[in-house]
Amino acid sequence: MENNANIIEPPPAAWQDQIRRVLTQAGPAIARILAPGQDVAAIDADLIKSSGRAHSFRLRLGTRTGFLKLFDPAVTGATRAFASEKRVLTQMKDTDLVAKLLAYCDQNHWLLIQDIPETGSDPAGRLEPTVFAHQVGQWIAQFEATAADARTGGNWLAYTTRLGLGPYIDQIDRARDQLSEIPLCGLVMARNDGALHNYLSAPDGRLLGCDFETARLKPRGWEYVRAWHALAHRYGDQSAAAIEALSNGFDTAHRGALIIDELNYVARILFCAQFLKHQNFQRRAA
Repeated sequence: MENNANIIEPPPAAWQDQIRRVLTQAGPAIARILAPGQDVAAIDADLIKSSGRAHSFRLRLGTRTGFLKLFDPAVTGATRAFASEKRVLTQMKDTDLVAKLLAYCDQNHWLLIQDIPETGSDPAGRLEPTVFAHQVGQWIAQFEATAADARTGGNWLAYTTRLGLGPYIDQIDRARDQLSEIPLCGLVMARNDGALHNYLSAPDGRLLGCDFETARLKPRGWEYVRAWHALAHRYGDQSAAAIEALSNGFDTAHRGALIIDELNYVARILFCAQFLKHQNFQRRAA
């Protein structure tokens, strides 16, 4: 018989310990939300994705599922990320723009969110670029109309200069003068993350936003600018048509004072300025 006395089992992954603690402490409450009357011991947790500051799980209890996002407070920035995501999901609870927040725990930094079927993931990859981009434009306009906001003054030149892009904007003909003439129309909560995988499709086809860890108050239109850049990077030869669809979607749904031609100009200038900044970085690295 083989002697296993000296075999050392590897320690469990950190996420296994964390989800075990959550289910030990809050399992009964989670079970009541997902499937009242079901045995809490029957909850299964499947790790869906993991980042440096958060682990995401699909919880299964009988035929019901939920999406649990667990932030690690020991990781720098995780507490702020948890607070940002909770704040946006709470503010948006009466809209159909995000998955519903079902429960949360401030002490242990977790959020239980409505689970979206896997068929609703990656609409950027499943839908035609122009169809997806039009939906994104509409979503951004509707989100901005509902999100928390604040007053501010100034113009886009002053803001982009604070981003460290001033020297590169100066290299673009008339950009400084043009940006100085486009006013900021206040601040609004923005996801501040242009990644296109941060959208889901609801079963009825509506677009839902997710992942609000980096949400901040930003100038109105900032979310549109980030989406413009993401589409330009994603779709290559089809990017012009996708950006036009984004513009049309936003313009048809927007009810504020933003002028779409001005937003498109800001997006183009920042795209070029960031390209020049990247080129400068590469020259220095070489």
